[in-house]
Amino acid sequence: MNSIKELEIDTRYQNNSNLSKELTFFKNLIQEIKKKKISNFNPDYINSCITELNEFEGAEKEFKKLVRKNKQRIFRYLEKEFKITPKNYHRNRWIGIGMLIYGVSFGVLFSVISGNFAFLGIGLPIGMVVGMAIGNHQDKKAEDEGRQLDINLN
Repeated sequence: MNSIKELEIDTRYQNNSNLSKELTFFKNLIQEIKKKKISNFNPDYINSCITELNEFEGAEKEFKKLVRKNKQRIFRYLEKEFKITPKNYHRNRWIGIGMLIYGVSFGVLFSVISGNFAFLGIGLPIGMVVGMAIGNHQDKKAEDEGRQLDINLN
C-alpha cells in the first residue's frame, strides 16, 4: 500500500510566523490522516497536493496561498469521498445556514405578526442557535462513527 509523502519545507519559508502556523497546521493534518484507518484509501490525491507544495519555488505570499488552497482541497476530498471531517466542521457550516434559512424566516414571521419590521433581525440569533444545534448533532454523529479528524479548523 502506498503511503502519504512527507512535507519538505524550504528553510526560507520558516521565518514568517503566519506561514509557519499554516505549515504546522498542514503537517498536523497530514499526521491525523495517517493515524486514521480509512478503508479503500488511496493517498495519490493527497500526495499530489504535498508534491505541489514541495516543488513550489515562489515567494512566501504565493506559497501561503498555495498551502491554504491545498489544505482546503484535502478537506473537500476527505469529506466528499469518505465523509471524514475535522472537529466542529458541521457546527461552523450550519451556523450560517441556520441564520440564512431559519433566522430570516423567523425574523420575517415576527415582523409580519407584530406589524413592526424592527423585529426583522430578531430571527438571526434564533437561526444561529438552531444551526448550531443541528451542526453539533452532526458533529457528534460523525465522532461516534469514527468519521472525525482530531483537528480543529480554528
